[in-house]
Amino acid sequence: MFKRTSRLIALCVTPCALLAGGVANASAATLYVSNSAPTVVGGKSCAQPDYSKVQEAITASTGGTVASCPGTYTEQLTITKAVKLNAIHGAGTATVAMPAAFENATTECDTKLGAQQRDEISICTSETVSIVGLSVQAIIPLETCAGELTGIFLAGGGTLKATNMAIDGASTSLNSFKGCQLGVAVQVGANEPVEEVGHAVLNKDTVTGYQKNGPTVKG
Repeated sequence: MFKRTSRLIALCVTPCALLAGGVANASAATLYVSNSAPTVVGGKSCAQPDYSKVQEAITASTGGTVASCPGTYTEQLTITKAVKLNAIHGAGTATVAMPAAFENATTECDTKLGAQQRDEISICTSETVSIVGLSVQAIIPLETCAGELTGIFLAGGGTLKATNMAIDGASTSLNSFKGCQLGVAVQVGANEPVEEVGHAVLNKDTVTGYQKNGPTVKG
C-alpha cells in the first residue's frame, strides 16, 4: 500500500535541483568508506579510505559527504545530524544491509515509540540528510509480530532527500511470520504512541520486498 500526503512528503517527478556548494573545507570534508582496502589517516579515495564502516564515517562527519565505495556493509545506521551519503561509484554499487543479529534502534525518536523499533537506517534530526545511489536491504529472520521493522525511519522534524536508491524490505525472511503487520520500506514520522514529524523528497528510488507498506507517512 502506498500512502501519500502533501503535508510531509513530496515525490520529485523531475530531477531535483542541487544547490551549488563552495569548496569543501576540513570541517565538511569527504570521508571515504571501503571494507576491501586498508584504512589510512586522511584517506582520499576508495583505494585509501578513511573508514571501513559507514557508521564510523557518519559519526566522524561534520556536515560533509560520506562516500561509500563498492561493497556490502552489514550494519545498521544511526543518523542524528546533517550528512550526505553517496555511493561514490554510482547507484547500486554500495549496499547497507541489516545484520541477522540486529539491534533495536536507540535514538530518541525511536525510543518514544517503544522498545522494539528496528531500523536499517534511523534518521532522528531536525536537519537535512541526503542519500544518493545507496542500496538498502532490510530483510532479517525476525521471529515475532511485536514492534516495528523499517528500512528507513525518519523523524525529529528533519528532511530526507533520497535519489536513485534501491530499498529491499523491510520484511522478515521467515514465511511463518510474513503475515505480521510490520515491515515498512520508508516510514516518515509517527502518529502513535506519540506524534513525530518528518519530511521526505524521494526521486527515482526503487522500493521492493516490503512486508506491509512501501513509503509511508504517519502523523
